[in-house]
Amino acid sequence: MLIDIVPGLAAGLALDMWHSSGLRGFTTKSKVAPIFSALEGAEFVVVTAGRPRQPGMSRTDLTAVNAEIIGFVAEGIQRHAPQAVVVVVTNPLEEMTHLTAKMTGFPPRRVIGMAGVLDSARFCSLIALTGVARPQDVKAIALGSHGAEMVIPLSQANANGQPLEQLLPKEQLSAIIERARDSGAEVVKLLQKGSGIFFTRGIRCVDGYRNGDWKR
Repeated sequence: MLIDIVPGLAAGLALDMWHSSGLRGFTTKSKVAPIFSALEGAEFVVVTAGRPRQPGMSRTDLTAVNAEIIGFVAEGIQRHAPQAVVVVVTNPLEEMTHLTAKMTGFPPRRVIGMAGVLDSARFCSLIALTGVARPQDVKAIALGSHGAEMVIPLSQANANGQPLEQLLPKEQLSAIIERARDSGAEVVKLLQKGSGIFFTRGIRCVDGYRNGDWKR
């Protein structure tokens, strides 16, 4: 179910995705709606609502405008999908995740900010540019916030089972971590309008939600 208050937007996205079904090999059809009552019975809700960054903006610059949007969305989720697990994507991520938890009243284990898997994937892809391995053969985990405080524990990072610290110089690894940390702003600057929308599926850096627990 895709929900958006902008007329035609959800329907256009649903049709665009369905056009790829023959290539991607899926048969699940998307439904669309402009109202939150369509969430009834949802087990998972992914929240992407909010204004994207523009060149020169930090994620924090979006706090006020996106807080108003997230407050509206969280109220709809709380009312119509009170048992759902909520995955927040909206920036600034930590603030919007906290606000979603506060507005819905859901326990912390059911309100999750999607940042670590994205930052990990960015790091893996940038490591691959050095030629030491394919992106899918690099394993790492990102910790901390989705921003300046994000860190990659290099002791837990490897390529084809070999520690990255043995494959690349320390200075190069530090530069790659910094670029991964700032990759969102880099994409925004290049696009000039909007932010990143593509994301690697089936990422091996981090496993997903299993039996109600997040596991590495």
